[in-house]
Amino acid sequence: PNPAPLLHLDGGMLTTEAQGKTWIYLDAQIVGDPLALSVQRRIYETVSGAEAVLPEGAELLRTGAVFFARAGASTAMTEAGTIGGHSVLGVLVLLLVIFRGVGPLFLNVLAIVIGIVCAAAAVIFVFGNIHVIALLMGTSLIGVSVDYGLHYCCGRFGVDRTPGQRLSRILPGLTLGLATTMIGYACLAVAPLPGLRQVSVFTVVGLAAAFLTVVVLFPRLDRAPQQVAPGWILAIVERLWAVVDRPRFRWATPILIVVIALPGLAMFRIDDDVRRLQRPNGELLHQQGGIEKLTGFGPQGQYLLIDTPDSQASLRLEESISGRLNGLVADGVLTGWQGVSRWVPSVQRQGQNRALIAQHLEQPFLAEHRTRLGLSSRGVPGGAEPLILEDLAVPESIGSFIMAPGQHLLFLNNLRVTKGIDDLAASNKSILFVDPAADVSNVLQRYRQIASMLLGLAVALGYFLLLWRYGWRGGLAVMAAPVIAVVATPLIAAYAGIPMTMFSVLAMILVMSIGGDYAIFCRETDHDHRDVTLIAVLSASLTTLLSFGLLAASSVAVIQEFGLTMIIGTTIAVALAPMARR
Repeated sequence: PNPAPLLHLDGGMLTTEAQGKTWIYLDAQIVGDPLALSVQRRIYETVSGAEAVLPEGAELLRTGAVFFARAGASTAMTEAGTIGGHSVLGVLVLLLVIFRGVGPLFLNVLAIVIGIVCAAAAVIFVFGNIHVIALLMGTSLIGVSVDYGLHYCCGRFGVDRTPGQRLSRILPGLTLGLATTMIGYACLAVAPLPGLRQVSVFTVVGLAAAFLTVVVLFPRLDRAPQQVAPGWILAIVERLWAVVDRPRFRWATPILIVVIALPGLAMFRIDDDVRRLQRPNGELLHQQGGIEKLTGFGPQGQYLLIDTPDSQASLRLEESISGRLNGLVADGVLTGWQGVSRWVPSVQRQGQNRALIAQHLEQPFLAEHRTRLGLSSRGVPGGAEPLILEDLAVPESIGSFIMAPGQHLLFLNNLRVTKGIDDLAASNKSILFVDPAADVSNVLQRYRQIASMLLGLAVALGYFLLLWRYGWRGGLAVMAAPVIAVVATPLIAAYAGIPMTMFSVLAMILVMSIGGDYAIFCRETDHDHRDVTLIAVLSASLTTLLSFGLLAASSVAVIQEFGLTMIIGTTIAVALAPMARR
């Protein structure tokens, strides 16, 4: 038996003839972590360099985790630069439009830079490196950290004349907003992926650094006089307050959002499949398909682990289940299977085979033939020493199936449904069905459940902080906007086919935190400063949408859905934030 049934040995190499060409199969074992960028770069450069010197007409197909990982990392890093660049550009344009000067622009860029530098330094100090997903999602820090600077700089549109007055008026709201936001971001630390734990450290440290920059440096560097807000901005906020001041607004707007969200229940679904985390490179998928057609086998991501006291017991167990496996092949459940027993049978099976040969071939035919020739029947071949697995020089293609004496892997080719394999594994405690993708999906499911509980915990902790500041009625008024946003967002997202995942729950934790910020500032304001406050809140929401919203343009499915969830949730939160006013 051959693990690649369409290949044959020619000059010591596995080859096949197809499409008018002779194809040679090369299999390499990677030394190092295939997810490490340095390993990916070395392998990619080596293979690409070899491909460049192939003779004209030659073709190279490649597959393997390292190539898919490099393609994904390259895409993510490119997107991180693009999304981060567009986010920065959008924030800069927004600041220039609102403040019509470079002073606020300089102050807010300073806060952003200090926040990002401190965040990156903290991640490197704690983890030793920066994960690419932290680099991609960490760009959202730009849109959140600038919120504190925006609230300070918008103070020049109000009646506060000195930098100290501007800071003292917003400091309670800034501090409370920072606390509630950090609660949400800190929850990312429980995510099962190292990249998201880095995002947690990145954002918590970055936000704290940006906050301290506003509190410590802004009053010392700010020399700007009072000024009047642009007329068109004042006209917008006055119209908005006119709508908000209507008695029916407090109940009509939430009801409208609920009415829009409720039909989403019919389309709402939960999907924890790990394969949704990244969209594989199309060209690599095409090349992998070509390799599968040429070799006759596909990716072996699922397998049975045979765990018995010794090798002979493992071989006997493999042989005992071979009939059921062949039946699954005949039923189209899988295209084939490979196990050690197909190369080296157990001693028991070898004895049975020799007995069959002696009984049905040698005794009735060979003995009679020797008698006719006048030869002694004593020359009939007898038994021979059996092949013992441990005594053989096992080739690498077979050695990869052996984990340890008594522990063998039995690979399943192109398994379509797991029902028959699950039943087979359940029939014997020495057989374990291993499906890495399903195992990781189960982990994501558990962490989604944990994240959902943490979302409830974040709401409770946030309300505790608000209770201390505003009392139970005021706390409920402030929490209403982010809570409604959290509940309605996944239902509205279902219209776009976005399922509930661990990452959408994490996005809703951030919606709760950021939406709480907006409601807190609306609660803190008074009649004399409410126009300034609404300008700051609207500006902050725009920067959040610029940073998180641009994530929706990512080609990585989970990042894209994270961004869309943030767009929906932030829009609802900012629309309901004025409900928190006194």
